[in-house]
Amino acid sequence: MTVHLLFSRGAACLRMLLTAALLLFAASNNAQAQYTVTKVVINGGTTTVNVAPGGSVTVDVTVDNRGGLWRTTSFTYSPGGASICATSEQGTFIGIRTVRYVIPVPSTSNLFSLAVSVHSHSACKTPPGHTSSAAFNFPNAVNTRPVVVGVDHLQIEHDGIGRTCGAKTVTVKACANLACTALYTPATTITLTANNSGSWAPVTQTFSGGTATALLTKIDAGTVTVGGTITSPAPKTATTCLKSGVLGNCDIVFSATSCRLDAVETSKLAGTPIFTKTTNGFSLDVVNLNASGVPANTTATIYARLVDEASCVGTNPPLTFLSPEVAGSFVNTSRLNFTFAPSVASKSARVRIINGPLIGCSTDKFAIRPASFTVTAVGANASATGTNAAATPILKAGTTAFTLTATSSAGYSAQPAVSNARLDAADVNGPGTGVAGALTGAFVAGPGTASGSFTYSEVGYVRLLPFTVYDNGDFALVDAAANECRVDDGSLPGGAAIADANIVDGSGKIACYFGNTETAYFGRFVPDRFVLGAATLKERAALASCTTPQFSYMGEQMQASVALTAVNGAGGQTANYTGSFNRLPTPVTQLGINAMDDAPAPGVRTAFPACAPTKAHPCIDAGTPSGAFADGEAAFVAPLTVFRPAAAVGPFENLKIGVAPIDLDGVRLDPATYNIDTVTVPIASATNNHVLLASTKARYGRLNIDNAYGSELLNLTMRVSAQYWSGGGYVTNKLDSCTPLPAANFTLSGHKRGITTVNMDASHVIGGANLVGGVGKVVLTKPAPVPVQTGYAVLNFNNLILTGSARATFGVYKAGPVIYVRETY
Repeated sequence: MTVHLLFSRGAACLRMLLTAALLLFAASNNAQAQYTVTKVVINGGTTTVNVAPGGSVTVDVTVDNRGGLWRTTSFTYSPGGASICATSEQGTFIGIRTVRYVIPVPSTSNLFSLAVSVHSHSACKTPPGHTSSAAFNFPNAVNTRPVVVGVDHLQIEHDGIGRTCGAKTVTVKACANLACTALYTPATTITLTANNSGSWAPVTQTFSGGTATALLTKIDAGTVTVGGTITSPAPKTATTCLKSGVLGNCDIVFSATSCRLDAVETSKLAGTPIFTKTTNGFSLDVVNLNASGVPANTTATIYARLVDEASCVGTNPPLTFLSPEVAGSFVNTSRLNFTFAPSVASKSARVRIINGPLIGCSTDKFAIRPASFTVTAVGANASATGTNAAATPILKAGTTAFTLTATSSAGYSAQPAVSNARLDAADVNGPGTGVAGALTGAFVAGPGTASGSFTYSEVGYVRLLPFTVYDNGDFALVDAAANECRVDDGSLPGGAAIADANIVDGSGKIACYFGNTETAYFGRFVPDRFVLGAATLKERAALASCTTPQFSYMGEQMQASVALTAVNGAGGQTANYTGSFNRLPTPVTQLGINAMDDAPAPGVRTAFPACAPTKAHPCIDAGTPSGAFADGEAAFVAPLTVFRPAAAVGPFENLKIGVAPIDLDGVRLDPATYNIDTVTVPIASATNNHVLLASTKARYGRLNIDNAYGSELLNLTMRVSAQYWSGGGYVTNKLDSCTPLPAANFTLSGHKRGITTVNMDASHVIGGANLVGGVGKVVLTKPAPVPVQTGYAVLNFNNLILTGSARATFGVYKAGPVIYVRETY
């Protein structure tokens, strides 16, 4: 990845100029951008980076993107407000992505916080049509002041368990900060304390590197509270204890019974940890020990059972059983292998062992987690294969809620998480080929079954790949904190590649986390609504050179252009609304184009519904459109014609053409956007049911040709004018400056006397230029051969929307019946 830093106004402006065309496109797409900065890591994870003024740091920015355009990332320091804009070159994608930047730090000496945002604009701005994420704030991110290194405090780390027959190993750390995320590595001297006959070896020690161990022993059962301090150098704060990953508990409980009976991993030594297990069942060794904790041969019968940890605390605790009891007989051996079948999951379990009068619990406590989740959906089961584009029930993308249920094991009562990076979508090309959307919602913890209300943002079907629903290890925290789980080198829930959580590694460990098995497809999801984009009407569409006619003649084709986007409930484009999942195919009747002439005079309204097969006035005829949905967008071009009856009607000077698309699933425009009524004639009861596409005029027209006469030796000019019915008669259509008068549209008929089909055929018609202000002319060339007497022919204009005829007489001078009069010009 190449990162370009923009440091000057000039560079930003140049970049804006070079990408102007792209920004125009991006403006429409980014209006619904959905992205969130989820994580910022500086220099690999240090809480506060110490760096020289004017130096640089690496910043890893993780973004969860739902389809927005990620073009730039801004880094703003405070105090001071210095800001840097860096390009990301990531574009539009779905899912989680991390980009690393090398960012300069301020040149002054101070402690700076850092705010990170991502943007669709090339200069980290948010002009109209662009979006920016909310700022991710990283407090005290960069320290450019001189660094003073010192020891903060002593931390004692343990798991709270001890055995009277052996020493307990405890870890001690010299912490360089309060959170102990950094260690003080120079030589450190500590002194440890313990009450209730606890004994340290050594009590005082000096170590380097920030960490060391010490042995704690107690010869009788009981609780030891540990403590201590750093004697050199002087610490800044008091000593802390970390018990199984949790701060605050300094007590270690020593047990005597675990020195006689213990449960451990197969073939492992007494007192060693038991790793995370699943409710599928597992085996452990039960070891018989002598009073000193050494394995001792016996022939006794042993009884073992899984119990909750609380069942092993105190002298007579209440018992909570997690499995049936198992029994086995030693045959002159100290070790016996048992298979346990837990019926309940447990965050902290032990093995309770009985050998005659001896009753004890395993030294170590461990988690018994579910092996997986089984996720099912309620109300979203149209097609398990994700292939049926017409199956029901349907759910509106991003709007209609459905229930997901994650079933695991009794005893599991945590809240599973959801990773949208693990969704798999189906579209027209089949399973696994669609653009995956996002699940929005959350599970509510329940005993063995967690349920939640969710919406899904895309069209079609979606299935949950393994680990879409997961527990990230919190349920097995008792083992996770003690490093008693398999380590997966970053392949954790929420990522793209997840290792099977139940595979045992070389040390016998499985993962603390777990997730769902693959589900069937859920759906069928449809768009929440259509959004109308650019919508235009080209009047007199057949006349390419006619740019702004402002009207059309009845019977003359217009052309409607309708841009639609199929969106989800949040307004995001649904990319899978295409092919068979596009439920708004042709014919154009599903675009719902109707019209209403809404004359300003009170009570004068004329509805123009779609024409029936037998057309009758008033109606509007929608021809076969072009265009179809692709990736959730469509640009339809539909021919429209106001029906022209035989008798003159009109005029319709306030014709409002509306559009109201509706697909086979009932997906339509938001009714709140309807702004005209194309159905109801009584204005008092009108209810808006369409979105206005355009307003125009529809006129019933004719071409008026004036009768003309002249010399048979000269060409004859005939005046023509376009007229329309005004309601009481025909008037000149002064808006018509487009109608052409080509010779091919004229014919001659009705030849009389000296004018015949021989001396006056169609070749004598010279077409005229386009009308101007409704007026034009056409010329007939002189008859050839010259007629010997007067005569005439009828000139006809043959056009479906404009018709007209007139008599052209040759050999007549004014009103006299002469064949020829010499004239001087």
